[in-house]
Amino acid sequence: MEQQFWKKVAPMREVGTAVTRVDALDKVKGTAKYTDDLCPKPCLVARLVHAQIANGWVREIDTTEAEAIPGVVAVFTYKDVPVHRFPTPGHPWSVEPAHQDVADRRLLDDRVRIYGDDIAVVVAEDNVAADRGVRAVLAHTTYEELPVMTTVEQALAPDAPVLHPEVRETNVLAHSDMVTPLEGTGYDSVEAALADPKYHHYEAHTETQQVD
Repeated sequence: MEQQFWKKVAPMREVGTAVTRVDALDKVKGTAKYTDDLCPKPCLVARLVHAQIANGWVREIDTTEAEAIPGVVAVFTYKDVPVHRFPTPGHPWSVEPAHQDVADRRLLDDRVRIYGDDIAVVVAEDNVAADRGVRAVLAHTTYEELPVMTTVEQALAPDAPVLHPEVRETNVLAHSDMVTPLEGTGYDSVEAALADPKYHHYEAHTETQQVD
């Protein structure tokens, strides 16, 4: 039966055959178009300025030196963007309020929650001027550093700095207590059944990667 099946299958012509890449000649000649080649010229360059602390506040940014660099067109900081917060993970556009994530981000923010948060942007005529502008901004940025929190226990400590003070007073996003009814079983809920000493109890502490 197996031999008869394979007799009906057309011979494969691709396996073991040299295939010419459609872009090979253009790449060898240097005429292949890449994303940057498709950008209209002249075009300005934008470079984000990332915070150099892991937790805290940006108290001041002096952009005077960066703006004086030849080729730098403008420097924008958290002071220049609207105070409009938006959610980034999960379900940002859900029409169900219970499913909507917390609007806790701004385009540029003075509240630094992770190393590398966006605090400013440099707009320049070329990459060299933009990079020089970023370094100048970083050299004139003043921070108020807060303790770095790397575990859930640290974030839930009574004296832990609040990550989103504009949204909530603690670092607890939500608290829920769900009870599942179990009618006709002698237990009011699954939780009550699991609390019965005759059932085996198993407790564990697990950790997983951060999900954005």
